[in-house]
Amino acid sequence: MSRRAEAASTTKDAGFQAGARRTFDLAPDALWRLVISPAGQGLLGGDGKKLGPDSLGIRAFGESHYRRRIPASSGGESLLQVRVIPASRGRSTLALHRELIRDARERAAVLAELGVALDAFAELGKRNGRRS
Repeated sequence: MSRRAEAASTTKDAGFQAGARRTFDLAPDALWRLVISPAGQGLLGGDGKKLGPDSLGIRAFGESHYRRRIPASSGGESLLQVRVIPASRGRSTLALHRELIRDARERAAVLAELGVALDAFAELGKRNGRRS
């Protein structure tokens, strides 16, 4: 990895980080309901229960953004941030961001995991009658 690429994937306080996003043909509130559903939480490393204000390890910021501590593939925990961002024509973007990643190798694995999660959300959206 080049110094420039390495610098872009690390922060002083949060170590390595990774992010991915995809735009869906869903209104922001509909995508948010999908994200906090048991199926959505299962895709994001949750326990498969609906996300609520009393969910362990959750810090919510309104109706469109939360942070959750999740197990890291290397052991320990990393921090997952999930945001639903309004997009044009009634669509919305799901942004996933992980911090506190141990090293460059784990970062590569996390990027792959985030891509798989976005693909799975696209399939979940299709099953619910929406395209992504």
